[in-house]
Amino acid sequence: MNEMPERLRDDSAPAASAGALDDATPAPRGRKARALAEVSVERKKDHILNAAEALFAEEGFAQVSIRDIADAAQANVAAVNYHFGSKEKLFEALFARRVIPVNQHRLDLLAAARARGRGGKPALRDVVEAFVRPPLLLGDPKSHGSQGVVMMRFLSRMLAMPKEHVFLEAYYGEVRSRFIATFAELLPRLSAETLLWRYNLMVGALIYALAGPQRMLRPPAAEPRTPRNWNVEDAIAEVVAFCTAGFEAAPRKK
Repeated sequence: MNEMPERLRDDSAPAASAGALDDATPAPRGRKARALAEVSVERKKDHILNAAEALFAEEGFAQVSIRDIADAAQANVAAVNYHFGSKEKLFEALFARRVIPVNQHRLDLLAAARARGRGGKPALRDVVEAFVRPPLLLGDPKSHGSQGVVMMRFLSRMLAMPKEHVFLEAYYGEVRSRFIATFAELLPRLSAETLLWRYNLMVGALIYALAGPQRMLRPPAAEPRTPRNWNVEDAIAEVVAFCTAGFEAAPRKK
């Protein structure tokens, strides 16, 4: 076999590298490029929100700074401010991300309970479960993994904040009105004042339960038994049974 002529051989020419081939690949343009950019922005925002949620759940709103969030998200402060504007707006975005789906799930369960009820009236226990199940499901490891407990603890802290009424008015108005009206329909013997007491006591029990298994399953010092593992369905059943009994209790004599 004849060798390649010397003038055609160029051993000094490097083979095309993977990087060179990549550089030669046309970059996405138009709608595809915009879509990819939007996905990248949303991923960055979700990463920042996840980091902030873990910090707020652990430390509370007042103790966490934008710098803390940026460090935890491995981002710079300018990026956090660019995406959210302020710590308050970031907190509200995080709150809305959790609460809006939870509240819609509550309303869906309430509608389903009414559809199952006799004469269009839902069972009291089903109404209580419609309220407490969606937020407690955030702690289900099958759906949310280890992030679930963080999500529950974040909601628990948020609902116990001094200015929580600002969020309640903005995000809970419809849910609160619909559930209180349903309880009033099912419990006509209770005065409006007593009904509000019992509704708010249910909310308080739920907030405490949302703090997670470490609080709910902590044994007393005098009886150091090893608690069972956290089971979200057990937690829902316990809160529902407790709150239903509270609503069913006879009115207090005055």
